[in-house]
Amino acid sequence: MATRALFGLNLAELTEWMASLGQKPYRARQVFEALYKQRVASVEEMTTLSAALRGEMAAAGWGVGLPEIAQTAVSVDGTERYLMKMADGETVETVWMPDGDGGERGDGSEAAEEEAGEVDGGGGGGRNGEADPSPSRCSGSG
Repeated sequence: MATRALFGLNLAELTEWMASLGQKPYRARQVFEALYKQRVASVEEMTTLSAALRGEMAAAGWGVGLPEIAQTAVSVDGTERYLMKMADGETVETVWMPDGDGGERGDGSEAAEEEAGEVDGGGGGGRNGEADPSPSRCSGSG
């Protein structure tokens, strides 16, 4: 089992890490694109990297480290809350709101601001936030 998560590292961090392995900077871009564009679930799926490099990464304990959905809750208005367990064991609460909920200005600016990290995701709890979903609507996966 992988002990180090690649998911969450930015391009600069990946570039520094690849350099420490004696790899050229373009390898960091390949890993970055595999993680965030191709959305691979494992190091083995990073087929733009050589088998030897993938093996070296896996042997050193590196893995993708995607978050796991630990709990979900759905409100009567269709809002969905997720408690995500990260590779390091920490939890993050996130919320998805359906279209037409009245919480947006209608121009998509909130979504762009969230992607840029300029606003809170609206979950209220954030990292290690206390999700308090109704037990009758909550399902745990782990």
